[in-house]
Amino acid sequence: MDATLANTRLEQVKDHLRVETDPQKRTEFEQEQAALAADLTRRGMMQSSLQGQVEALRQQIAIEQSNLADTERKLDQLDR
Repeated sequence: MDATLANTRLEQVKDHLRVETDPQKRTEFEQEQAALAADLTRRGMMQSSLQGQVEALRQQIAIEQSNLADTERKLDQLDR
């Protein structure tokens, strides 16, 4: 289930919990709510981790491009 669907389902479960009076059904909804919340939290942490990795890669690319430019400048100086 993607995050948007999980979020939508979580809201539906919260709505059901507001009106449900049957203790067994409430327990089922509470368990589903906990599972959905845990899944969304896990997805959020994974996304944050991936964003951190992407940023680290961007920084490394910028460093490597700078190093390459320096090397090209040195080579140009040697060719003169």
